[in-house]
Amino acid sequence: MKSRPTVIYQDEWILVLNKVPGIYSIPPRPGNIETHNLLDIFKAYNEELYPVHRLDRDTSGVIVYAKNKDAHKHLSLQFENREVIKTYYSLVRGQLQVEEGIIDQPLFMELSGKTSVSKQGKKSISAFKVLEKFKSYTWVEVKPETGRTHQIRAHFKFLGHPLAVDPLYSNKKHLYLSEIKRKYRLSKNEQEQPLLRRLSLHAGQLEFTHPTNQEKVTYEAPLPKDLKAILNQLRKWDS
Repeated sequence: MKSRPTVIYQDEWILVLNKVPGIYSIPPRPGNIETHNLLDIFKAYNEELYPVHRLDRDTSGVIVYAKNKDAHKHLSLQFENREVIKTYYSLVRGQLQVEEGIIDQPLFMELSGKTSVSKQGKKSISAFKVLEKFKSYTWVEVKPETGRTHQIRAHFKFLGHPLAVDPLYSNKKHLYLSEIKRKYRLSKNEQEQPLLRRLSLHAGQLEFTHPTNQEKVTYEAPLPKDLKAILNQLRKWDS
């Protein structure tokens, strides 16, 4: 990895990390070739460490782990009762026609591991707000009220505005400058490199009640360089 996960905050009860893309939050299923994950890495420094929620492998941003069983129970109940406020930022394809809205569509996880809108699914709610519009893309803030697998990715796919980069839901593994800049030309024998090689999704902020003092705490993960670079190019060539 070019970058490493960093500690945002820790005490005797919680560990809050800034996750980099390309690493799992917890050990993947048996048989997976890539096993590198945050839980195992930081268990080397904390004998007790418990996952409370997770981020997709190629999503960056803030994630919290519990350092003991009491903290794990406390935090898990907050997630279960929808008391945790999660804020994500995402680049999606196309221009959204509304400035804000709520996606209230049940999600069903298929045997393939893909999530889709279905009457058979569980209640799933995502509130969103447009932060910036471009000709071909929209930069949005998303606050999922529920925590279904691939919720944001599946909900925006349903809207017809899948993530700009999402191999599973938009069949796009990369985003290139040639997709943004008109009349883009490569030099002879030059091969274009992607501007973005992973999900265009970042967990920017997490707000919850601390397990011990019952105070509301908020932790943030700054926008990574790759997403900043994409936004700069869009402002320059796709506005």
